[in-house]
Amino acid sequence: MKKKIALFTLMLIAAVYLIFGYGRSGSEMGFKAKILAIDKDVVFAETIEDDAGFLSPRLPGKFYFELDLIPETAPNLYEGDIIEGTYLGNSIKGNTARVVTVILSQENERLWDKRPAVMVNGVLYYDTNTETSNIPSCGLMDGEITSAVESWKLPEKDNQSNFGTGYKYQYGTENTVVVYINGKRMLFKAED
Repeated sequence: MKKKIALFTLMLIAAVYLIFGYGRSGSEMGFKAKILAIDKDVVFAETIEDDAGFLSPRLPGKFYFELDLIPETAPNLYEGDIIEGTYLGNSIKGNTARVVTVILSQENERLWDKRPAVMVNGVLYYDTNTETSNIPSCGLMDGEITSAVESWKLPEKDNQSNFGTGYKYQYGTENTVVVYINGKRMLFKAED
């Protein structure tokens, strides 16, 4: 009778092992996640679903993976996108996993860049994409861009741009300012 109980227990353990996927830890397992951020070639994501078995290693709540390790056929990914993919179960180390495939499940509303602009004295001036030499170079700058917003936003306060800081400017004629960018005098104009 003891042999039958021992054999039954052993068979039960083997069944649990197979049913709940512990043996899958080295194979590909699926996941669904939301992209929190992308920094160069590293994607930071938050797990929504993970199909790892009951006893298998699972993705952490927040994890990251390298884009250059997935095939070139992967979609362009952006912050806020919902992705689905597979990872190697035995590749989880801390907050990282070896992601094998990625598909885009749901796109986030894209935030596109706005036209370069700067705010000076409460007026918004937009880049005309024109280099100018009409402004006399007296050597004295009228101001400097000291703060910036993201490129998909418009400046909201004086001496702020959506393309960076540290650029000096001079007042021009007819509702313009000239911004000195990389040694070039770029013309920005206020629009009605």
